[in-house]
This record gives sequence, structure tokens and C-alpha cells, in this order.
Amino acid sequence: MESLSRCKTSLVDLIRVFIIDDHPLVISGIKNMFRRDRDHITVTGSAPDVPVAIREAKANSFDFILLDLWIRNTDPLENLKLLRRKFPFKPVVILTYEDSALWQRKIYDAGASGYLLKTSKKPELREAFEKIVNERLVFPHLFEVAGQDRDLPLAGKNQVKEKLTPHQYDIVSLLSEGNSRMQIGKRLNISVSTIEKILTSIRKKFQASSNIHLIWMLTRKKIL
Repeated sequence: MESLSRCKTSLVDLIRVFIIDDHPLVISGIKNMFRRDRDHITVTGSAPDVPVAIREAKANSFDFILLDLWIRNTDPLENLKLLRRKFPFKPVVILTYEDSALWQRKIYDAGASGYLLKTSKKPELREAFEKIVNERLVFPHLFEVAGQDRDLPLAGKNQVKEKLTPHQYDIVSLLSEGNSRMQIGKRLNISVSTIEKILTSIRKKFQASSNIHLIWMLTRKKIL
């Protein structure tokens, strides 16, 4: 059974990417940019749109999804919603030319793990990919208008440090509704031991003494 959380990435770990983009040149560009043996990054699959990805992509074959913001005749937020429903424990990262603080905010609020520009250089993308597989958020310009730090995971703002990843939120939300670990496991198709590991990690992050204390804290902070 697939683990919900990937271990910390070392330099020798392989980062596996699935790309959804309706422009073949973008897909080939990412494929050619990174070499498996040299960069430890590889594109394991691609699709021209979300329906094809949902039909063909295998969750155990990639670590995160790189999604084009503007795919013809589709809604960006609906695309993100469909992917999160199909692959609830896989980060979804937007790759686009749309350098918009408004869209970064919308994508961030919708539960994406990152927002990257297609104009980014290889070192920037590689660094972002490493953050993503380590469950770090990557929204370089989200708070630019407010004059805040650009790197969300390193910014030190409470609203960033205390944000749950999408799969963490799903587990805690189900727990707060009175579901047991076994019920959550059946609902999300993960093991009880994996659920406990994630809950332990969240309790440590929020310095909560118990799951009840954790739920109280998250509710009080309006995170849950």
C-alpha cells in the first residue's frame, strides 16, 4: 500500500514527475531539461489534459503532478479539484506563463503545492521540485504585493508554517468528524500505520499533546 508521505530527499533519490500540458513542446522541453542519471529527475508520464491523466496515470509511478494552468476549454480550479480527488496524496504543482498574484492565491487556496513559471531556469525548477517532494510549498510571488517574503516555506509567517498539506488536511478533517483510524484508512485507501505516522508528524509540528488537542488547535487557528 502506498505511503502518503515521501521520506526526505537525498541527492541520490529519484524525483518522478507526471506532466499535464496540451503543448507537446512543453512536455518535451521538461523531459530534455533533466536527465535521470545526472539530475535524478525524470518524467515518468504525460497527458494532454486531466481526463487522460486520470485514466492513464498510475499513482505509484510519480511523486507529483506538474499541471499547466491554461488547458484549452477547461477551468483551472476544476482541473485541480479533479486531480486532488483522483490522487489525494500527490502534490499538484502549476506550471504556467501566467505571472499573476491573483492566480497564485486562487491556486494556493485550492490546495495546490506550488506555482512555477515556464520561464524558470533549470536550477530554479530543480530546487522547486526538491521542495515539493519534501512536502514544502512553492509559491515564489504569492505575497509580493504585500511586501512579504516570497519563499513561503522559509518565510516564517504563521499562515505558511501552519498550513497543512492537502493529504494532512484530509486525514485530520476525517478524524475531527469522529472517524476511527481504520475508517479513515478504508476511506482514503491507506494503512492505519501510515495514518498514525502522519498524525504524529502533525502533532509534533503544532506541538499538540494529543489528537483532540490537535483538532482543537487547528479549529482555533481556523486551519480546520
